[in-house]
Formats: sequence, C-alpha cells, structure tokens
Amino acid sequence: STEEVVPQDVSVSIIDAASGTVYGSLKLYGVVKGEVDIAPYIAKNALLTPIWNSRSLAVSRSTSAKRVVVSINGMTSMERLFFRSKFDVTVSCVLSSLVEDQIVEQGDVARLTLYAKGHVAVKMTCSDGSTMQSTMHTSGYPVETMFSTSRMAVGDSVRLEVILDNQYMYTCSYRVVERGASSRTLLWYNHIGGIERYSFAHSLKLGYGVGVQSVEGLNSLKLRSVNGWVRSRLCSRCESSAEIERIAEVLLSPVVFVDSMENAEVVELESREVKFDDKGQLHSISLDICEEWKGGVL
Repeated sequence: STEEVVPQDVSVSIIDAASGTVYGSLKLYGVVKGEVDIAPYIAKNALLTPIWNSRSLAVSRSTSAKRVVVSINGMTSMERLFFRSKFDVTVSCVLSSLVEDQIVEQGDVARLTLYAKGHVAVKMTCSDGSTMQSTMHTSGYPVETMFSTSRMAVGDSVRLEVILDNQYMYTCSYRVVERGASSRTLLWYNHIGGIERYSFAHSLKLGYGVGVQSVEGLNSLKLRSVNGWVRSRLCSRCESSAEIERIAEVLLSPVVFVDSMENAEVVELESREVKFDDKGQLHSISLDICEEWKGGVL
C-alpha cells in the first residue's frame, strides 16, 4: 500500500540479502495498493540439485536457501528466509530424518540437512580411530553436511556427532557395505525440506522407450529429435515400519534424484502410490522410476 489517495507508479525489486543480486524487478503503474508474487523469482535462483563434495567431510550452505529483501520505491523490507519447505526457524534442528543406525554403500555420499541460527559443528569418528571435524557459521541459513565413502573399505563404520549452536547434539552411526550389483540410491526432500536417502537393494529394468519428433532443418530437411528413457523398478529390503514410512515420503517430494557416485540425476516416479497388504502392513516398498537413456549401460 502506498498509503496515498492519488495513484502512483511503484517500482519493486527482489534482492538477495547476502549477495545483493537482483532476482527480479517490475513496475506497477497507477496504483494505491498492489500485490506481487515473488516466489517464481526466488525459485529459479534456488538450486534443488544436491551438492556434491569430494572431501571426506564437508559442511556447506544449502544452495536451496535464500535470504531475500523486497525494495519498493526505495523502502526495504526485513530479511526473510526462503527454503525448500516451511520449518520453524526459531529452533536449531536436524531437518533430515533422525535414523540412528544406517548403511551406506561403498562409494556413496551420506547426507544430512541441518539448521542452526549461528553455528554448526560436525565431528566424524571412523572405526580405525581417525577423526575429523568441520565447522561453519551459518548466518541463519540451513546447511548440508556430507561425507564420502569412496576412500573407505567395506565393513568400516562411522560415528557422526552434530552440535548445533553449541547445545543440541545428535549422534548417528553408519556402516559401509558392498555396493549391490543392481542397487540404486534415491535422494529426495522430506516435508520440512531436509534431504533423505535410501539404497534400494534391487533394481529391475522394465523397458526402454524413445520419443521422436521431426523438426525442420536447413533446406527444409526433416530431422529427428530423439529423447530416450528407461523404466526401472526399485525394490527395498524388508525394513521396520518406521523406515518404510520414511521411505514412503519420497512420493511427496517435488523432485527425486538417483545418486550416482559424483552426481545426482533427476528421475520421475512413474507411480506415486504405495499399497499395503490385506492386513494393513507394509514391510517393503517398490517404486517404478523413469530416467533419461543416453545409450550404453545404465
């Protein structure tokens, strides 16, 4: 609201509070009151692809998190934090699910999303007795912590201690297991924006498909634009009810990735439904996914 009687032109700018980058600007002509949806401007600058880091232990600011101010005719709003989902920013917490004992396949990267108003400290203790620590001043941003198992051996174990704002402490353990011949690891985001991961023990190819589109080239030649995809079925191990409930949240995630060593690639869920047995129980879960086929072996 301009709080004026006479209509006037209003200039609006959406600005990254940390870098000063202008995400978007627009002008409203002849208004005394107006409304602007800034979400699309922020969303296209917030990366959803999980961060990858080759370090044994790393903590970094989430690329999905943005602190934004809005400037209207030179008057600037308070800073607001925008993230993948809404969560309580008044409490330091682990945004990923609290699974105390996990397995991670050799070569995979274990990940957690953390939030602290000021300071994060992560200590990793390996089964050989070696330790390493990574700390970060968060400035109120969510952060991603990860460690790679590429230099670890099958059977190694890792104990991770997380301290948020010098008070909250969370401890979990990981055991490195051999990579399955047909296993696939999915990454997704839970209802409060924390990253989740699970290695499905088996995957089965269901089929290939190709979409062909004719396009006009030089001298009116018809060229084909080819997009290939492969469909697969992923099957979990028999898990506890709590773990199955956690995995089932993948159906709610706005984006899902296959974690493949040094990168994460977007996949589509072919069906967003999980069926319970006739006793209302669910001990395992299977998902059909579709991913890009570039030829060769997936």
